Amino acid sequence: MDRWRGKTALVTGASAGIGYTITVGLLEAGVNVIGCARNIASLETLQSESTANSATLTSIKCDLVKEEEILSLFKEIETNLAMSIFW
Repeated sequence: MDRWRGKTALVTGASAGIGYTITVGLLEAGVNVIGCARNIASLETLQSESTANSATLTSIKCDLVKEEEILSLFKEIETNLAMSIFW
């Protein structure tokens, strides 16, 4: 996964289960992760535990069932993280 080192990935459901496992794996591979989940506390715990990696984890609370939270997620990524969203 060296070609992804230093890139940024958006992982939904990053606080538990498959999303959590994917987040940990990406961080270990040097991929920066924007993790979103309903349970922000779990993401913040993972964020504090992942300081040994060169990659960063940015935690954003988002319930993917709520359209306004999805729109807010993308707005925060574009505004506060200065990243463009490509579809």
